[in-house]
Amino acid sequence: MNKEEFKIILEPEFYEDMAEDFDNGNLLYNPWTNVYIKINDNNFFKEECLDPKLRLGTGLYGPLYVFIEQLISLPYELNKEGKVLYTDPELQIGVALVFEKKGKHVVLTKIDDNTWYKKEGIWYDGEKLVYSLPDKVPMSKNNVIGYDAFKKGCIEGVEDVLSKLVLKYPQIEYTSGYRNLKENFKKYKDL
Repeated sequence: MNKEEFKIILEPEFYEDMAEDFDNGNLLYNPWTNVYIKINDNNFFKEECLDPKLRLGTGLYGPLYVFIEQLISLPYELNKEGKVLYTDPELQIGVALVFEKKGKHVVLTKIDDNTWYKKEGIWYDGEKLVYSLPDKVPMSKNNVIGYDAFKKGCIEGVEDVLSKLVLKYPQIEYTSGYRNLKENFKKYKDL
């Protein structure tokens, strides 16, 4: 059997006062990031639009700090809750990623509505858009990954984005926002 691989990549939009925002706590609305996901080298977002001309494969776009915080605790929360919504709690974006643990696997879907758990809607499963109830979302080779590979990918994703921040702005390492992320990462990494 081939080794499973899950990658979640955050590509921040860097700007001049970024380190200052990390220090003063102005992090709910700035900075923003693109979030890319690969499952076994396949771009999860490659088919997310019905019109092939509009398929950008660009992933999710939202507030960096919030997404890092959620990514840090995602494996733990998934074990605890069974299903986790990965989105912006301030509702600045209208989409969400839904991670659901099924046995030793994690199922990933995207929905264009933050009230995913309340009603049927249009879900994206890594291959196609599907109109479905939340508990009937299809599983495909493009949206299912083993839990261990998923957890490893989350940890590596956090390590990667934190190192990108320090490489771009070395002073960010000394800000309260960055220190909070590092402390939470240490706390959740081995849970």
